[in-house]
Amino acid sequence: MIKVFLWKVLMGALPTGVKVAARGIGKDICSGCNAAIEDERHLFIECPCIASWGCRLSKWIQRVWGIRISKRQLV
Repeated sequence: MIKVFLWKVLMGALPTGVKVAARGIGKDICSGCNAAIEDERHLFIECPCIASWGCRLSKWIQRVWGIRISKRQLV
């Protein structure tokens, strides 16, 4: 699972807001801060709301798969 996630990050295959919106499925606004366009750079580096990796990953998993994960479960 981690290998697949990392592969998607490296290949630019994550379903970010920009990519989902391009397919007409959702919005391109960041699900964390609701203030910027959600691409890989914003999601993992720039978003002020999603400050830690655990928080970023858990919010992304919740949005994409609908699974709630606490920070403790990620460690």
